[in-house]
Amino acid sequence: MFFLQAAAKQVTNWLIRNGGISEKDREIYEYGFDNLFSTLTNFIIVICIGWLLGIVVESIIFYVTYFMLRVYAGGYHADSPMTCFFLSIVLLIPYLLAIKYQHVWNIPEVFFALLVGAVAILIWIAPVGTKNKMLDDLEKTVYRRRLFRNLTIVSIIGVILFMLSLNEYYAAILCGILLTMTIALAGKIKLSLQG
Repeated sequence: MFFLQAAAKQVTNWLIRNGGISEKDREIYEYGFDNLFSTLTNFIIVICIGWLLGIVVESIIFYVTYFMLRVYAGGYHADSPMTCFFLSIVLLIPYLLAIKYQHVWNIPEVFFALLVGAVAILIWIAPVGTKNKMLDDLEKTVYRRRLFRNLTIVSIIGVILFMLSLNEYYAAILCGILLTMTIALAGKIKLSLQG
């Protein structure tokens, strides 16, 4: 979004003026700060929606799970920052509502089927590049390995939480995995439609 890009530019300008970085690195830092501010904005939005729903801890678990996986899974990227922002909110709300009302669908067989299915799909299709950022073989190998590591970690934690009957926390992890899978699938579809 424009204000995040402007903030990234201001921080970068300040660092250059004060000798923290050189002018030749401007683009890298602006890009990095823009990503940082975008991630923080999304996190704050998730926390605010979680607060409104009374599931702050669960929303934090959800976002951390999603963030750990999305970095390596790749997937759909909107064509503009504003579209990305609104699509993010539209996608986040159903998953946060699913966490809030997990007691309605927390049948053990459903929980485990969703976990196994989402993990299997992610392992099968990820990482997913974009038209502007196709992944070479080395990147695919590294990202797949890191995704598998993070999927293993969050899945084991999720199963432990489920075994301890902490279903609301397990649902948060599961929804983070499901959101990552949804975005990876959407990216794969978009890439195949673009030819």
